[in-house]
Order: sequence, then structure tokens, then C-alpha cells
Amino acid sequence: MPATVLAELFGERLEVASQHESQALRRPETHGALLDAWAGLDETRARVEALVGELRALDRELETLRTQAEERARREDFLAFQVRELDAAALRAGEREELGQEQGRLGHAERLRDDASLAAASLGGDPAAGEAAGAAPLLVQALRRLEGAAKHDPGLASVVERVRSAELEVSDLAADLSAYAESIEADPGRLTVVEERLALLDRLSRKYGANESEMLEFRDGAERELAALTGADERIGKLEGERLALREQLTGEAAKLSDGRGRGAKRLERKLRAALAELALEGATVRVDLSVREAPDGLPCGPAGAEAPEFLFSAHPDLPPRPLRRVASGGELSRVFLALKNTLRQAAPGGTLIFDEVDAGIGGAVADRIGAVLAELSADHQVLCITHLPQVAARATAHWSVRKDAQGRAQVVRLDAPGRVDELARMAGGEEVTEATRRHARALLRAAKGEGKG
Repeated sequence: MPATVLAELFGERLEVASQHESQALRRPETHGALLDAWAGLDETRARVEALVGELRALDRELETLRTQAEERARREDFLAFQVRELDAAALRAGEREELGQEQGRLGHAERLRDDASLAAASLGGDPAAGEAAGAAPLLVQALRRLEGAAKHDPGLASVVERVRSAELEVSDLAADLSAYAESIEADPGRLTVVEERLALLDRLSRKYGANESEMLEFRDGAERELAALTGADERIGKLEGERLALREQLTGEAAKLSDGRGRGAKRLERKLRAALAELALEGATVRVDLSVREAPDGLPCGPAGAEAPEFLFSAHPDLPPRPLRRVASGGELSRVFLALKNTLRQAAPGGTLIFDEVDAGIGGAVADRIGAVLAELSADHQVLCITHLPQVAARATAHWSVRKDAQGRAQVVRLDAPGRVDELARMAGGEEVTEATRRHARALLRAAKGEGKG
């Protein structure tokens, strides 16, 4: 199973450290995270990073709003003109249909009056033409004759009533048509007003909608957009206030981070000096440089704080500390890395640590000291170590051999006591195991048992 999967499954209870990770010490950007973890500043660092992210998001929104200000002003003017034009028209749903009907009446007033007068005369009669010239007088004559006939034949009573109803209806129609004809008047002035209003509605319709309802809906939408655009200036003011408050908060959190780093760096330097001495680097020192980094424009610091912590290393007391990435050899880098791991892990016991060849480039007495440090670390943690050094392997509580068979498949075998002696002998003397290398292996095991188990 890949180490990344194991780390994801077990979270903070499992830590995998490899020789490649020790090389990460050559990248100064990792030093700040190590220092903050040691000083218990992870939460403060996370708050600083989050606040920087919020400020950058605010700055992007503010920049967008300010960049669009000119275009927004043009859009505001255009929308305001549209709203004013529609408001000035005082639109009313159904108005164009009503005006169309009125235009028809006014445009044909003389024709309507003549037709209505003739129709009224046809129904009610024209006094100048005689009483029987219209339908109503004829119906009256028919009614009188039928009323007389009904006296001799009662069966005509229903017909009499129907003719009487028809005569009354025709008389009413004649009266209504006469009144309508008298109401019709030619009004050129009103016709002009109606035609001008219809022309205005047609022009607005081409721009804003097919009818008054659509045009009113368009007007309301334009007003909503105008209100949103007008509120952009208010939004800018609000964002600027939020930004000021966030900036003050970030300044405070960055100061806490800087103060904690200053105190933590001194403690870490003392601990590392002692840890390096245990790894045969007596007189070596690691200093934490807390140079202030240039802050991004408009921000009091970057997401990692105001400083750019970097480990400075000196292998001898008479040499000034210089950046670790420039002066430490491969073996020194591995020991600094192990010292850091040992020091940092003291604050969080009970985990599982996997060391993957962090002893690369080291041998002899130094390897023995590294084995002792790993054994000491195993007092508070479960330590798994992949190593090619017999001085380190001899200090383990259990020894597993990893080899490939003829088909290239990996085999992991736990070694018994004799097998462990042979394996340590092979690690010390090569593939050919002799009695001399076995004696050396047994001596390593006895020495490890005498000083403690790992």
C-alpha cells in the first residue's frame, strides 16, 4: 500500500519520513511550517492564511467594481432614460385597443351618423315619409288586426304577444339608433390626439414590447437593474469598510504569529543544539532566521505571515551560520532532519513514525548515534525504520527482511534470532556471511540490548 494512502487512512497518528523529505530541508519554504508546528502556532498561521485569502477576494471584487465603473455609468444613464420614457408615456393595459376603436369612430363619423339615422328610420319610420314607412309602424298595424282577430279566435293570443314584443323591441332599437346617430360628432382635434397617441404607442412597442403589459414589464425590469447598478457604489463603500476591519484583524494575527515565532525559535535552537550533539554534531548549531518578507501590495503580510523563517546551519562553533540549503552535506542534512523530527515529535507522543532511509549517506560511529536516537524516539512512538545500516537495525525490537523472489515479487519475512544475526552480518559485510561478520552482528545486538531497545 502506498505511503500516501497509509497517511490518509491514519491521519495525524502516522507520519512517513524519507530521505527525499530530508532533502526538503533545502527548500526554505518548509522551514516556517516546521517552526510553527514546534511553537504551537498552526492555528494562528491558519487564521493568517484565511484572512489573507479573504482580503484578496475582497480586493478582486473591489477591482472589478471599480474597473466597471465607467461602463456602469453608461448603463445607468441608458436605463434611466428608458424608465423616464416609459413613465412619461403613462401606459395603461388595453389602451391601444380602446384608442383603435375610437380612431375608427372618429375617422368615419359622417358615415356612421348617416347609416345609424337611416337604420333608425327603417325601423321606427320617417315622419316625413308617412307613418307606415318603418318596421315599427307596420308592426303596430299588424298588432291591431291580430288583436281584433283574437277576439274571434283565442288561439291567436300567443301570436299577438309575440308581435307585441317584436314591436316594442323594434321601437327600442329605433330609439337607440336615433340616439347613437345624434351622439356622433366629427372631432378633428380629438382624432389628431388619438392618432398621435397611437403613433407613440407603436414607437414604444418597437423598442419595449408587443403590448402595454410587456412594455410595463420591461420598465419594471429596467428599474430593478438600475437599482442594482446604483447600489454598486454602496457596495464599494461597504466592501472598503469590511476590508479595513479585516486588515486590522490580519495585522493583529500576524503580530501574534511573529511574536510566537520569535519565542519559539529561541527554544527550538536550544533543543536542536542538544539533539545535534547526540547525533555526533557537537558544536553544530541551527539558527532560525526571521527576516521579514516583502508583503503583497495593500496587505500587511502574506499568507505565511510577515516573516520568511529559514534555518541557518553551522557545523563548527567558529563558523557563522549560513542557509542550510547551501552548507549542509548529505549526511549533515539527514542528521538535522532527524534532530528536527525527534524534537518536534516530543510534543505529540503516541504516533507511528516510518523512517525511510533517512540515514542515507551516513555510516560508522554516526550511524550508531542515529540508531540510539531512533531507539530513544521509540519510547514515545511506534517507530518503523527502513535502513541498510546494521548499527541502526540492531537496535530494533523486531527485524523484518524485504527481498524479491525469482519472479520479482516482494517477500517480507520476520527474522528469528539466528536469521537476524545472519542478516546483520550481511548488512555489515556484504552477501558473503562469515563467522567474523556474525561475531560483529552479535556484538551489535549485545550493545543495543545493553543501551536499550528500539
